[in-house]
Amino acid sequence: NAKISAVFVIDETQKPIGLLHIHDCLRAGLG
Repeated sequence: NAKISAVFVIDETQKPIGLLHIHDCLRAGLG
């Protein structure tokens, strides 16, 4: 599941940004 996998995405500053990706995916799918 791409949305779940996004949770584990780490940006260049080593901070988890997956939640932002999921939020964007939800907005794109529901908005």
